[in-house]
Amino acid sequence: FDINEMFQFDEEIGRVCSNGTTILVVGQRSIFLRQKQFPLPHTKCKIGFEPKKDTPVVFWLESGRVKALDLLKQQEIPLSLAADALMESNGRVYIKLDQSILELSIQEIGPSLKVFAKPVGKVLDVPGATHVLDGFILQNMLGTYHASFFPVSGQCYQIKIPELTKYKI
Repeated sequence: FDINEMFQFDEEIGRVCSNGTTILVVGQRSIFLRQKQFPLPHTKCKIGFEPKKDTPVVFWLESGRVKALDLLKQQEIPLSLAADALMESNGRVYIKLDQSILELSIQEIGPSLKVFAKPVGKVLDVPGATHVLDGFILQNMLGTYHASFFPVSGQCYQIKIPELTKYKI
């Protein structure tokens, strides 16, 4: 069993994001891609990838509005989307807006990237009933917990988790 150092970073690593082919390391102040360092636009950002060229796009919320940045070009992508919460899963970013869960689809059109929102699921719009976490959404439906998962683009699976019924989350 050998451990080999592959990369060295000059700041603490917060998390690693991947779509299966491209890996990003998110630090406290920077995002690292293939030994290149980019400024972190927001501390609570989520990262999605354009599927054809794996271009990373950074998303964050600002006053209830979704902001997006083409990481490689360091250009903001114009958006007019509101959201209550952001989530990332398998290289894709989702937003919760009221009762809707929308997948943010990134497409290269001409020389720039565009972001489109497509509905993939529904959640309760009851205060405290829905918890948006990276990778899944947890809902308390009349005392029974349900989890929503997004394993592939455009799909949402919900499962009942009766084992959590006796817990408060």
